[in-house]
Amino acid sequence: MRIVMLTVLAASLGGGACKKDDKGGPKEAAKPEAAAPEKPASQLLTPGAELPALDTVAHDGTALKSSELKGAPLVVYFYPKDETGGCNAEAEAFRDAKPELDKLGAKLVGVSLDTVEAHKAFAEGHQLNFPLIADPEQKVTKAFGVPVQEGYADRVTFVFGPDGKLAKVWPDVSVDGHAAEVVAAVRDASAKPAP
Repeated sequence: MRIVMLTVLAASLGGGACKKDDKGGPKEAAKPEAAAPEKPASQLLTPGAELPALDTVAHDGTALKSSELKGAPLVVYFYPKDETGGCNAEAEAFRDAKPELDKLGAKLVGVSLDTVEAHKAFAEGHQLNFPLIADPEQKVTKAFGVPVQEGYADRVTFVFGPDGKLAKVWPDVSVDGHAAEVVAAVRDASAKPAP
């Protein structure tokens, strides 16, 4: 019995938050089916929801307030951790898609539970051209209903329309091709007139 319990404990602690798999997404450590923990129930925002109240400062000193973010499409993406394979690939894909998002008038913000210092180094090391919110106290993460597992936020992306209402949510992001999906969703959200 003790051996089985230790095996289950080791399996539950073994997976890294953001290992890169073939598709650039997070890769879970192999776990016995009987020992696989259930994903926590989330209260993710659903399409039509209002942009949650934000009043924070990003890694680069950019003030981010909900009232100032409305009026243009907004992409808010949550990711597990700076400087990990899938998270690096996702950030670089958004960096490369940023000129297209700019043409659409969209704003882009990344969020993880990392510190401001970690975000500064991450942004500099990958030449990121958008603000990152450090959320170690999980205030922003909870406001958006993003699940946190083993100390890491799940990989989730939200697109809000110019009216401040949620147009699209990806609750379980696969990194490959995701930035292009987001650009398409922003294009759709931009085409809808604000009330």
